[in-house]
Amino acid sequence: EYLEHLVSRIEEHWDPLVAESQAALKTTVFFKILQDGTVSEAYVEASSGLISFDRAALKAIVDASPIVPLPEAFRSDHLGVYFDFEY
Repeated sequence: EYLEHLVSRIEEHWDPLVAESQAALKTTVFFKILQDGTVSEAYVEASSGLISFDRAALKAIVDASPIVPLPEAFRSDHLGVYFDFEY
């Protein structure tokens, strides 16, 4: 349930701003979710090769913050997430 909310929240902020392209694009963004749902340390882990696409992916993560707080049963002070964006 938490991951479904996470994906939905990021999708609300995802706008790839990509002109029609023959090539498939994929970028991976890494970020941490702190206990209170705040996103920190977001960066592009694997570039698509198109800077504007990578920036749009990173922006979607940053703009989605805060996510809902981590579940109380989660013992760590943060959750590390690798999130793929594809077009």
